Amino acid sequence: MSNISVRLPENLLDALQIEADRQQKKRSELIRDAVVLYLQQSDQDRFLTRMVEEAKAVYGNNDLHGEALEIAEDFDAIEGDLDKDSDPWWQ
Repeated sequence: MSNISVRLPENLLDALQIEADRQQKKRSELIRDAVVLYLQQSDQDRFLTRMVEEAKAVYGNNDLHGEALEIAEDFDAIEGDLDKDSDPWWQ
């Protein structure tokens, strides 16, 4: 594992120490956990941004939007047929 040196303001260092004590962890472990969470959140934010951009592109394209609605209607019809033909799972 590599080392890194980081300067933190006193108030942040104090808060870090309080949380480390509360969780009974070393500060370095808490910092590693925080970096992992931050990187995961950043990846998720980028993914969601791309999904929104794609959704806007599809919604803005009348041909693709119409095709998506047709597919959704087909699935609704299939699900409706399945619901009519089967007994509830609890019976």
